[in-house]
Amino acid sequence: MVLDGNDFPEKFEIRGEIMMTHKVFHKLNKERAEINKSVFANPRNAASGSLKMRNSYKLSLRRLNCFLYDVRGENLPSKFHFENIQMAKKWNFKTSKNTKIAKNINEVFNFIEYWDKERENLNFDIDGIVIKLNSIEQQENLGFTSKVPRWAISYKFKAERISTILLSIDYQVGRTGAITPVANLKSVLLAGTIVKRASLHNANIEYRQKNLDKIKDANYIENCPECKTPLIRKDGEAKHYCPNKYSCTPQIKAKIEHFVLRKAMNIRIGKSTINLLLKNNLIKNISDFYILKENDLIGLERFAEKSASNLIKSIEKSKKVIFEKVLYAIGIPYVGETVSKKLVYNFKNIENLQKASLEELISIEDIGERIAISLINFFNDEQNLLVINNLKNYGLNFKIKEEMVNKEGKLSGKKIIISGTFENHSRSKLKSLIELNGGKNVTSISKNTSFLLAGTKIEF
Repeated sequence: MVLDGNDFPEKFEIRGEIMMTHKVFHKLNKERAEINKSVFANPRNAASGSLKMRNSYKLSLRRLNCFLYDVRGENLPSKFHFENIQMAKKWNFKTSKNTKIAKNINEVFNFIEYWDKERENLNFDIDGIVIKLNSIEQQENLGFTSKVPRWAISYKFKAERISTILLSIDYQVGRTGAITPVANLKSVLLAGTIVKRASLHNANIEYRQKNLDKIKDANYIENCPECKTPLIRKDGEAKHYCPNKYSCTPQIKAKIEHFVLRKAMNIRIGKSTINLLLKNNLIKNISDFYILKENDLIGLERFAEKSASNLIKSIEKSKKVIFEKVLYAIGIPYVGETVSKKLVYNFKNIENLQKASLEELISIEDIGERIAISLINFFNDEQNLLVINNLKNYGLNFKIKEEMVNKEGKLSGKKIIISGTFENHSRSKLKSLIELNGGKNVTSISKNTSFLLAGTKIEF
């Protein structure tokens, strides 16, 4: 690609989204139908599938398009997001013409309302509007969560609706015991996709009063569909839970499947093999992997000497997995990868984490009361402590490396809160600097807080 002009930075990054227009989509489907090939369900799936193609020539025939929406780098032409996008258009990048600077919240709502009606006239699909802060400085001050920028939000339009017949309801049991009702429906075409099943999310779904008499059983189930244990409902939550976490088969299976994930313990075993091990009572919980022997596996369906040896080697290799991944793998409710990293960084080992108080936990950035209470409840459970103790005895890592523990810095052991805006540094850079020198970033003041780093426009 050749850029126009000579006023662009030497190095910069541009981000966008690949898409397929309606015109291209319909033309491709017509071409595929003429040679008896299956047609694409919708433009989104067609674009996504096309990106997986390895043949660049065949990919070019899909006529994909894109809209670029963000320019990043040093020495950008403007301190404002919108102006940089306009410059990118001048340099020969394809950007959306349907953007606008809003001066107040009413202009934002007017823009949303306009495109909610006009989107059907576009040559591509959209499901909402993204609202961003225009100032690059303010974007840097707000920074990112582990997944998304804090300086942008999306407004989703109401989803397409269609009526069909509810045939029956199944209830699924998740890893944490959460019960999810799933509707079995008479097949219907929705947004280009054949829909036969749909999650009903939770028990807060309201039935219209005029239709109640037409529903045979509008009441939520009272017992677990798998182990028949009476369900409970936690305060402030819509979902029902099965409390039988040690004997309810779907919960045990889901916990084991979570434990072996690539981003967790990375044990190379599939769901069908897990089912096989459970069926033959070779494993009952996650710690049982580490007492498996090759002879236990040889003779089972799909297991010969080589496959048995490979699984044992994979299990043995998992003992080298770092603490933060082990913590994620053991499946504490609400503790994902990012929270695991923060906990490991702040507490260094499992013993310190087990002793942590509610106040200590919620002082850590991005850890609220729900996660803190979940951690305390998890470590107050004798069965969980037994499993952790077994895993420790089998050689898994429940502490960070010694050289990291002993790493000293000028801010070592200090807990620091950053508030307000700063003229020469972004908040994210300041947080990185604190961590680099051994300090801890926290979000709320407690008796353990060491410093408050106050910028301008500080709020209490």
